[in-house]
Amino acid sequence: MFKAVFANKYFMRFAPVGAAALLILGLLTGPALAAGAQEDIGAGQAEAIALEQAGLGEKDVSRLRTEQDRDDGAPEYEVEFFTDETEYDYTIDAATGAVWKESRELLRRGAQGDGDIGAEAAQQAALTHAALAAGDVQDLAARRELDDSYLEYEVRWLTETHEYEYVIDAAEGTVWQWEKSMLPAARLGLVNSPEQTAEDIGAQAARDAALAKAGLTLDQVTRMHVEWESRDDYFDHHHDEHHADHGVYEVSFCQDGYEYECVVDCATGEVLEYEREFDD
Repeated sequence: MFKAVFANKYFMRFAPVGAAALLILGLLTGPALAAGAQEDIGAGQAEAIALEQAGLGEKDVSRLRTEQDRDDGAPEYEVEFFTDETEYDYTIDAATGAVWKESRELLRRGAQGDGDIGAEAAQQAALTHAALAAGDVQDLAARRELDDSYLEYEVRWLTETHEYEYVIDAAEGTVWQWEKSMLPAARLGLVNSPEQTAEDIGAQAARDAALAKAGLTLDQVTRMHVEWESRDDYFDHHHDEHHADHGVYEVSFCQDGYEYECVVDCATGEVLEYEREFDD
């Protein structure tokens, strides 16, 4: 599976939406999605989708393994298989067959050459592999790391629908590892929908509003977590004077021993709640 090195101050991952949010957003995206939640494509179909996504047949792979799981109430299939050179991992929506996440990792790297291509070239190698340009992405970042004596660059960025994470050989620019994960809003069909553009500022804007309230920037914090919550769920758990006409984003992060928690109105970007406490 993909390394956990990206869960740091440079590599934010938007948390999956909770089960209650899935139910409420199902009403926004139409009856088909709500009905699909009652169906299950089955392990065999999930494997077929993953293999097709990889451009492989069942005879081309070994150690094919599939497990059913739930992510915050949403059913999914985890599919894993290998070729002689590469490990493949997929997360498939059990109701619709959509590919939520895919990753690949080279099993053998070999001896590393001398030299360092630099962060900019590493970013370009990753973007070229993903068939994207710098102008197509947001929050493009790279950092150099030494992992088991291998010098590498960890590169990440966001698009409107996905988060990308790459590990690039610092000497030659070879792609050693990559992962592409669908963002929660895209999973629920809200990207570019009337609800998203008219009534929802989006997870990134909510994150930025929370950081601005704290007087911090993204590269100063760790353990960034952003999660959408429906208006009804918010009021069920918060009996105070705050009001939100729509849903809210709950944003949390840490910095220098302190934990920050913010609640941001998803329509206006107003910070409804803000807390900072020592993280012991």
